Amino acid sequence: MNHHPNSIMTNSIKILIVLMFPVIGLAQNPPSRCVKEIDLAQSVKNVSFIEYPSETKVGMSFYNQNQVKNTTPEELMASILCANTQEWVNFNDLEPTVLSKEKELAINKAKRSENYFHLLSKLEFEANGLKYALIKFRLTIENNSKPLYMTETMVKIDNRWKRITESPLTNLIFMLGMTRQEYLMAFFKNTLTENKSFDDLKKQSLIDNQPNINKFIKITQEYAIKSGLDKMQFMLEPSNVDYSKTSPVLNKFTEYPSNDIESTFSYPLRKTEYCTYFDDETNKQIDTTFFGKHIMTSEKIETIRPDSVLKYIHSFSFFWEENEIMFVKAILNTRIQLFIFENQKLILDIPERFQPIRNIFQTLKPDSFWAFYSTEPSGIKEIDKIKARFKDSEGILDIDKLGTYLATKPKDLEKYCDY
Repeated sequence: MNHHPNSIMTNSIKILIVLMFPVIGLAQNPPSRCVKEIDLAQSVKNVSFIEYPSETKVGMSFYNQNQVKNTTPEELMASILCANTQEWVNFNDLEPTVLSKEKELAINKAKRSENYFHLLSKLEFEANGLKYALIKFRLTIENNSKPLYMTETMVKIDNRWKRITESPLTNLIFMLGMTRQEYLMAFFKNTLTENKSFDDLKKQSLIDNQPNINKFIKITQEYAIKSGLDKMQFMLEPSNVDYSKTSPVLNKFTEYPSNDIESTFSYPLRKTEYCTYFDDETNKQIDTTFFGKHIMTSEKIETIRPDSVLKYIHSFSFFWEENEIMFVKAILNTRIQLFIFENQKLILDIPERFQPIRNIFQTLKPDSFWAFYSTEPSGIKEIDKIKARFKDSEGILDIDKLGTYLATKPKDLEKYCDY
């Protein structure tokens, strides 16, 4: 499960701090062949946040998969709690996960009245044309008196919500899971609290007077290192939760609407790989790459001839939730072209959401792309003086910002681009 417990024990906090604030390093030299997991992201849109009413509980309401549709995030939460077959787990999850025999037995034997999720808050946003939700909750299970604070990440695809078990939002997940509810509300609403330390951290995270999640996490990491872990206690969820008050679990799963907030952050692309190709890698690559075969045998590309020559320049691939996307820039005969594949199939009608990425890899030469990507001076002064504007607070390149800029075909970059 994509659960991230918030332990209140001091020795556990040390581990969580490391996980909550991983240090991200960017490669600084152009790749000789391929580089996996390069850091690219895009700005999210339509961010909203809600604190659930205090009595909101999701329990073991379902007895079989046929009762489930997962049309709301709240219904998916109940479905996750009840899923006792592999088919049901597959219905809930975006990526394949295995239901162990031990877990299946535990679910079947569980006392339904003593196992539930107490929903605390929900963060929603849009990225890459899809709607996402992160739900923070407290897990109550039988024979366990300790509160377990967790977060589930989910995405809406074809009108059905699915859990993301390999979420790229590790920092945000731990921020939601560990931070007290009242501080989360103050952060997203940009209001003051009774704690000056938290207010100072929040103030430092503002970009254009809006709280920036990426920057807040980075600043909090620096605060923890400088001030010590004990100084972080004020931000953490309490361990003395009152379980004496009981309330019924939800049996109707109408979606709780979130309130729009003025907060920003970046959503990382997943499973990325960037490759460059050398001058001698021409037609010989066609026999070893699926995209070479597709391009050279496609009836949809009018310029293909029996004597056509295909020379690769660079390629970029990533996962867009369920789908693998690849951009291949090449010279076909004498013309530079960009070919796009979805799940290893050539597509000619480019969806609008791919346009910024397309602009980047269609326009930039390999050295120019690496100059924008690098956090250090590249030696290309025209790029070095402007590239900071296209990066988030962690120095990660924002594909929407850069792609939109390159669409204007700036004249001072002409010799570094293929217009």
